[in-house]
Amino acid sequence: MTQTKQDTDKEDVELFKLSDPNFHAEIGIFPKWRVGDSAGPKNEIYPYYEADQCEEILDAVCGIAGWGCEYREVAGMLFCSIQVITPDGIIEKSDAGGARGSRKKSIEAVDKATFEAKTAASGAFVRAAAKWGIGRHLSLLPKIQLKNLGQGKVQTPSGDTLDGPAALSSWCNKIDPSISNLVMIYNMNKEMFDKNERAKATLTEMKELLKGGK
Repeated sequence: MTQTKQDTDKEDVELFKLSDPNFHAEIGIFPKWRVGDSAGPKNEIYPYYEADQCEEILDAVCGIAGWGCEYREVAGMLFCSIQVITPDGIIEKSDAGGARGSRKKSIEAVDKATFEAKTAASGAFVRAAAKWGIGRHLSLLPKIQLKNLGQGKVQTPSGDTLDGPAALSSWCNKIDPSISNLVMIYNMNKEMFDKNERAKATLTEMKELLKGGK
């Protein structure tokens, strides 16, 4: 079958969905959030995508047979390479990931080694997916700080207790997306806004207007 320029352009445009958070939401992919490691009274809350979420995005955009991945060890580091089939052939992007230690105090050596191997592979995959744009927008989302209650619990500004990752992610993902988008616009063009007080004031005014309309 001969591929037309129109078909090629369509496929090229589809790849942009890999980095489009609106498309991610359309297929039911929303960020997960975790509590930072700060020892202070408040902890920064960080958004992230898990490896299986990245896989779902790749499946939705490229098709199950339209992409693949492989792992290799280089100088003691585990690298993951994600290959995507494009009109110009297979394109490969890779990155390395490190093992994450278990928080369990009593864990067998075998289980610990298995856990670390899995987290290294998962971390490498997520970082390689970011090379394709998946999840890059997460670093541009508004910074959230919540009171740390210990034992995986945090407290919202209104005094509600969030117990565990699921409750935390549910609360964070309900933050007004229109305000999040304004913050992303500022973060993506921070230098320009910092030099233009009028533009910065307008952005702040829009943010306050959206807050007041809720």
